[in-house]
Amino acid sequence: VSTQSTWATQETSTLLIHCLALQLNSLNNLKRKKLESQAVKLLKRFILLPFENYQNVVVCLQLDKLGELLQTLPYQTRREAALEIAQCASKYGHKLDSLDTVNKLFGLLSPLIHDEADQPPFEEIYANQEELAEDQSVVSRLVHLFYNDSIDVLFKMYSSARKQFGTGGEQRFKYTLVPLVFAYLRLAMRMNVAKDRGEECATPITKVIGYVLDMLTVLWEHIPELVLKLYLQTGATADYCMLEDQSYEAFTQALVLYEEKVVESKIQLQTLTILVGTLQSLRNLSDTNYETLATKACQYSSKLLKKPDQCQAAYLCSHLFWSTHRQDGNKVLECLQRSLKIVDACMASQQIQLFVQILSEYLYYFNNNNDKVTVKYLNVLLDLINTNIGKNEEETKPDIHLAPVSTYYSNTLRYIEAKQRSGPEPEKWKGILTQS
Repeated sequence: VSTQSTWATQETSTLLIHCLALQLNSLNNLKRKKLESQAVKLLKRFILLPFENYQNVVVCLQLDKLGELLQTLPYQTRREAALEIAQCASKYGHKLDSLDTVNKLFGLLSPLIHDEADQPPFEEIYANQEELAEDQSVVSRLVHLFYNDSIDVLFKMYSSARKQFGTGGEQRFKYTLVPLVFAYLRLAMRMNVAKDRGEECATPITKVIGYVLDMLTVLWEHIPELVLKLYLQTGATADYCMLEDQSYEAFTQALVLYEEKVVESKIQLQTLTILVGTLQSLRNLSDTNYETLATKACQYSSKLLKKPDQCQAAYLCSHLFWSTHRQDGNKVLECLQRSLKIVDACMASQQIQLFVQILSEYLYYFNNNNDKVTVKYLNVLLDLINTNIGKNEEETKPDIHLAPVSTYYSNTLRYIEAKQRSGPEPEKWKGILTQS
């Protein structure tokens, strides 16, 4: 059976596997624990031969006795064989295009997906958590091979995977459910496009987003920082599909998770940056709901531990009130002015860099025609920066760490001067004083 010609046709493969299964079943004393090690190795090799030669898992799944043969192996060997089958499916990337195909494949991969009767403790199977994560990532990636022209069939395929992954226990599902979340979100966007085209789907988009929210609730305690980002992605997807209630729920859960689980200052700033960017991208949330979420984000910015972080978060929050579909110049200016006030409470060595960063924000809004950001504010800020840079240069030991900041500031001044010479609105920029 080791030659290529033996596996030349599917009919030959089916016959060989069927005969071997019948022969094994006829041995009344055959138990997994009684299989000799050499027999186990040969049987595992026999089971994997079709996958190595066909290089197509979908074809091999038509060999209906494979599952029976796989069950005759002891657990560890069975798990290893299942892993090689999953790796083969991932490597060659043939589409899994039906519910039956998915169920057959997951049946072969059962040792990787579920707890089994003869399974030893995880500590005996895996030397460390990284090995478990690697195995589960191979399995979870398979959901990206699911495809069907029918949206409703594809939804059933994902739902089958969700049910099976859900029975794997927390050791597994914290790895397997995450790719499924993205698969469901991609499906929701596809359903929304189909709806815009007038195509009918038996499955409502709200059901898809609802499943995602349910999975994130399950994952909440296990991978909170990642779940927070997934809530934001889910909220953005629901907004794209014009599902305001589910979008608002997702963002609300993200904020609750931020308050309860994100405690490290550095992670808080990173998370706020992602939150601001995601909120700014929303198009269909009502003004009332958006205002509630934006206000909450601004409040979080003032609760960061370090003053420089508070300053950065404050001017980042200004973008919540300025986009192509929402523009509130007064609130933008409030955020920028608040960031300037926070700079006063920072160490002298940190102030110049923060002033230059805030200047870039002012220039952004000035260039984008926010009439509340005027030349007066820009000149005051430029004067502050020039004064602080001058003080540093007068020191006997100037701060060498300010060299990159000085370069950035010089480039910013050149940008302003270029706008004054040849920009689309040179007169608008003329009043800005770039010379100290």
